[in-house]
Amino acid sequence: MFVTDLSAYRANAAKLQLLAAKVPTFAIELERARVAARFGHAADARAIAAGIENAARATRRGENSFTLALIYAALGDRARTLTALEEGVHERSLFPLQLRDPQLDLVRDQPRFTTLLARLRMEPSAALDP
Repeated sequence: MFVTDLSAYRANAAKLQLLAAKVPTFAIELERARVAARFGHAADARAIAAGIENAARATRRGENSFTLALIYAALGDRARTLTALEEGVHERSLFPLQLRDPQLDLVRDQPRFTTLLARLRMEPSAALDP
């Protein structure tokens, strides 16, 4: 079974590489990290997240907060998911509508998420996917 998972992981990685010329880099990196996390390659997913964080620091642009939040959510890392969301709100690079993403279900019951919604003057029900 591990061989099948590894083969699927490599096949997905190869498909993503082919899309690189047509899709924004953050989208490719996000999908690479989510695939890695899904197939149990947490170290690869964390390395991708670290690369995104380093690039964001180098350019001083905070547009990757939501991407990082989704990567950390895929890894099951509540604290880092919430930190990325908080940074996105602080940098004003996060759209409130993004908080409805079902991939963030991991953190919806967390007090920090409720506080984040309050900062945006959103009701908790407004952050649920309809």
